Amino acid sequence: MIGCLSLYCGYVLLSLPHRSFEDVTASTLPQHRGSAYYRALGMRAAARGDLALAHRAAQLETKAAPNAPAAWHRLAHAAAAQNGAPDREALGALLQAYAVAPYVTPSEMEWRVAFAATYWNAVPDSLLRLTVSQIDAMGTIEQSWEVRQHWCRTLPDGALADAACATTPNIQRR
Repeated sequence: MIGCLSLYCGYVLLSLPHRSFEDVTASTLPQHRGSAYYRALGMRAAARGDLALAHRAAQLETKAAPNAPAAWHRLAHAAAAQNGAPDREALGALLQAYAVAPYVTPSEMEWRVAFAATYWNAVPDSLLRLTVSQIDAMGTIEQSWEVRQHWCRTLPDGALADAACATTPNIQRR
């Protein structure tokens, strides 16, 4: 019983400085936590506008879960949000997400397309080709018809719009 009590006390002592997410800043972010901790912290930080903390939490989440494409998506988003546009880190994170999982859930595919559409001018051709492959894959998913139809009508002219329109026969562009 004493062993369990001392183990519990040790846990409490180690966690005292950061009992709540509100106490954590980018410079005081605890190391060596699980990916779920960093994901929750980063999402909460982003919601309250603390982009530096959201970015640092996303970096640590990718270290804790390097094979999770959603973690790489969060890092790409956080880096782009903090810098106002995707930088080398954001684009590298998105490339890593594709390397880890070329095809993901439909909602994650939608996120990838939305990211590329938002930052169209900053996304290199290699990422645009990967994004087109997401749209092509979504063409086989009946539930994605409405979003592909929307993309066909609203995406800027170019490869993404062409891919969306190719998967939505009989839909007129704008």
